[in-house]
Amino acid sequence: MPVANLLNVPHNESEWDVWAFSNRDAITQIRQAIFTQTNGGTNLFEYQLYPISFDDFTQFLQNLQSSHDDFNEFLRLQGVDLEGVDIKDQNQLQAWVYLVWQETQSAFSALGI
Repeated sequence: MPVANLLNVPHNESEWDVWAFSNRDAITQIRQAIFTQTNGGTNLFEYQLYPISFDDFTQFLQNLQSSHDDFNEFLRLQGVDLEGVDIKDQNQLQAWVYLVWQETQSAFSALGI
């Protein structure tokens, strides 16, 4: 799935499902590219990112942050806090979606994918 899907701000369960699937797919592509480009020398941990449990959204945010921290550290990219978001605040949600996309896009660019 294209990284551009991560720019779609989810507003309901169905849209969150599409967004979360796209997010997991993008991070899987990043992990695979790192594994391939290091000839299997680096295998980043695969965190549970999909499906999202809204009963434990905090855990999703922690897993997302850990995923981004891992690839940002490996690629020496600057990361931001992705855990501190109130998804009920549309302004925060919109900004958060953009930040997730931006970090993911930076990783894609750094890896040439």
